Amino acid sequence: MELALSSRHTLRRNLNLYPFLNYAYSDYTFDEFLDGEKDFSGNELTGTAQHIASAGVRFTAFGNDAFYGNINYQFVDAMPLRDDNSVYSDAYSLVNLKLGYRLDLDKNWLLDFSGGINNLFDEQYASMLLINAGSFGGRAPRYYYPGLPVNFYGGIAIKYQIGK
Repeated sequence: MELALSSRHTLRRNLNLYPFLNYAYSDYTFDEFLDGEKDFSGNELTGTAQHIASAGVRFTAFGNDAFYGNINYQFVDAMPLRDDNSVYSDAYSLVNLKLGYRLDLDKNWLLDFSGGINNLFDEQYASMLLINAGSFGGRAPRYYYPGLPVNFYGGIAIKYQIGK
């Protein structure tokens, strides 16, 4: 099941808010799954989070959306990493921010400055998971590949629009 909600609110003549919410519920299990002598039937589907949600608000301010930005919250639920459901990842939440300024230079040229922060609260999380990981040389399997710590970015874009 998936749900997506969004709306637009004009607070003042030149200030618009666009709140949003996205949610996915996944209740997947193996219907029939036999692997030799092992029966994984009825187990949760490997590598699938039961709950994933994203919520936030985007804003634009002043004529022609000169100032803009957003704040976004993302939640990813724990998920099984082995077919026998003996190992699970941890659930995690991330918060990201972005601010920018667009400047119309003339009817065809646009200059856009932006910057942001990803993983605002420096959450430790696994950005990539390896399901049913094997091991080598007697070492424990490596299921997790770490996500980025708090990080900052910025950009400048020059755009030319034909026929504006």
